[in-house]
Amino acid sequence: MKRISAQNIVIYGLIVILLGTLIMFFVSTRPASRPEVTREPVGNFDSETQAMIASANRVVFIIPFSHWDTDWHKDFSAYSKLADQNILKAIQLAKQDPRYRFTLEQVLFVQHFWDAHPDSRADLIALVKNRQFTFAWAGITQPETSLVAPSVQVHNLQLGQDWIIQNFGREYLPRTAWQSDAFGNSAAFPTFLTQSKIPYLFIGRHQGRCDPDYQKCQPLPPAFYWTSPAAPEERVLVAYMSYLTAWGDIYHLTDADEQLAKLRKTINAEFKQTDSKYIFLPVGFDFFDPRPDLPALIDRWNAADQDTVLVMADPDSAFQYLATQELPEITIDMNPIWQAFYNTRPAAKIADKESEYYLTSADKFELLLGESRLNAWDMAAFNAHYDNISGVSFDWVWEKSQRPRYEQTILSAQDNLAGILSRITSRIDAPVVIFNPTSWSRSQVIEISGELPDLSTLPQPIQRIGSDKIAVRVENIPALGYLGLDGGKSTIDHPVHIVQNKNQVTLDNGLVSVTLDGDHGGAFSSMKLLLGDTAPQELLTGYGDDVTYWDDDGDVYGASFGQERARESKVSAQINILASGPLIARVQAIFM
Repeated sequence: MKRISAQNIVIYGLIVILLGTLIMFFVSTRPASRPEVTREPVGNFDSETQAMIASANRVVFIIPFSHWDTDWHKDFSAYSKLADQNILKAIQLAKQDPRYRFTLEQVLFVQHFWDAHPDSRADLIALVKNRQFTFAWAGITQPETSLVAPSVQVHNLQLGQDWIIQNFGREYLPRTAWQSDAFGNSAAFPTFLTQSKIPYLFIGRHQGRCDPDYQKCQPLPPAFYWTSPAAPEERVLVAYMSYLTAWGDIYHLTDADEQLAKLRKTINAEFKQTDSKYIFLPVGFDFFDPRPDLPALIDRWNAADQDTVLVMADPDSAFQYLATQELPEITIDMNPIWQAFYNTRPAAKIADKESEYYLTSADKFELLLGESRLNAWDMAAFNAHYDNISGVSFDWVWEKSQRPRYEQTILSAQDNLAGILSRITSRIDAPVVIFNPTSWSRSQVIEISGELPDLSTLPQPIQRIGSDKIAVRVENIPALGYLGLDGGKSTIDHPVHIVQNKNQVTLDNGLVSVTLDGDHGGAFSSMKLLLGDTAPQELLTGYGDDVTYWDDDGDVYGASFGQERARESKVSAQINILASGPLIARVQAIFM
């Protein structure tokens, strides 16, 4: 079932207060110039390690970490306890060996540890301040940057940064981003990171990015500068490697000789793909404790090999050395062309966008009151985690943990906004108040349903759509402001209407017309530009908005297309006229 609406102006997002009641409307590669470097960077290393790095022909930076999912096969209540144990084990190892490093992947899990283990806070603070522990990324969660609403992504980072500053100090904010397992990364991500003063990014999930059938293509190198097509002057240094690579070499084997042989094979393969002296090699996997034998394994390698040395490092220090190398610059969309999770759990995608709208509106109108109160941005940041927004979890996890969190985010955001608008409305002597949260003046048709106000208080004409639903046009609502209404008239420059001819229905507003063909599923059989005195210009050469179903034997992580299963335009549809103008024309097509 689909609905097609036309109205004289289509702009979404006005907020209406009716007599104190709130109603919401709503790849190219080029060499990068080598930076001017007068000496090798020092990083977070003692003088002996710095000398070893300087004298070696090749250096592999080993980055110990543990990867943390919020909700997947288990829910957050279970996963957070596992992450707590990872941190406790890392604290134990770091206190025993001052060379030990551990990377804290996401602030959300460190916050949980902070609350659940207050007796370990002093150890955690000490290890962060002596830089044995570092944050891989300051965000609350590891976001799916191709799906999460932009403002939610911004707050995800800002809230995490605020928490780190509050508990550790500004100097411990990381300059790295960490996308170890996110399924996709927006082509705008380099710009976002550059403008956030984050120069480094680790991407740990290889993508089938060439075509829907995952056809082989030129692999990306293990280190490169990534730029956005829209802003080539803004770039980020990327370390690119499947995050389970070194984990598979070290954790799957128990014999040190076998571990080192497997690790050497991986390291040699990575160096074959780059001219860099340095390789960035994370060592960690999902909720795995850091290895106590890792320092001994590194020592054993270095005792036998002076040419290629292993160094335990934090991400920022490793990136500082990578930045001294002449690396390629690549402008590319890091998403695969198709990933099925774009369609999984649509409620998550909708809730993410709705919560962003409510929360940004609340922030704006709160300024009119001169207030600043807590809101639901923190929960929206939690939801930004790629497992949540992508919808790849088990069904029971979605129903028990994720869906309720999205619903609570929206309810909290709505309540917060409603309270703010109600306080503003109490100061205005008008029966109806219209709020505009955008930064430009607005005029448009809005719909009001439920308990209707006195219609004489609204601008005329009024279109009744049902017994408890009307449409009205409001004009010149100020930018980031509001307007009280009390009668008057509005101008309808392009009234809309419907013409039905047998099983075809045409919606027309004088600027454009569209025809739905009931004999062909309600697909568009015509879409025309209406150019005044000249002949209408047809825009379609075949059926438009034609829903098509394909066989797909893929899963939530990716699609695999087969034969066409069904097509809307090959079946008939029942067409119902829901509204016929002059403010709104709306048609519903139902097909099977």
